[in-house]
Amino acid sequence: NILLTNYNTYSLNVYEPSTGLTASALTTMLPQVKFDTVYPVITRTPADTVVSINYVLTDNPNEENYYVINYILKQSSTGANLDISSYFGNGTNKILSSFELLNDASFTNNVLRHESILDKVMPTDSIAVEVANISRGYYEFLTAAKRTGGLLTQLTSEPIHFPSNVQNGYGFFNAYYPDAEIFSLSEY
Repeated sequence: NILLTNYNTYSLNVYEPSTGLTASALTTMLPQVKFDTVYPVITRTPADTVVSINYVLTDNPNEENYYVINYILKQSSTGANLDISSYFGNGTNKILSSFELLNDASFTNNVLRHESILDKVMPTDSIAVEVANISRGYYEFLTAAKRTGGLLTQLTSEPIHFPSNVQNGYGFFNAYYPDAEIFSLSEY
């Protein structure tokens, strides 16, 4: 229930009393961005059904911008409603591994029109699609995470350096306010 304000700096301070270890990080809250349009498309053929998400996003040309697009799946067999306010680590909702990272170079004349085909999504599922304006550091962290791929890639490739803004720790502390749209695909 923390009220986040655009361009304010927020700090994270952690103290582990049994070891005396501390970690800290700072992040700046960037303004929310919104999809111009976002909608699902379900293509049914005798051989297959393909679920895709189409979206249009406009970039602010006056700033260097970085974005993440997440797809959060609520599987149809679980019975509970999709709740994007608590999808991290709760219930059966899951972020699909197909998140997308965008920067200013992704846009043509400050507009991006894109279609993403979603694997392992059924036309009976519910899905949330979110876009967030993220910092360059978090963009670089997610880019490194995406390069790690699966377990086989991690075991056979060169080590990947993960950028971090955490002093005396690992990971990345970031704050963003996503624009999220929820779709019950059975309605399409």
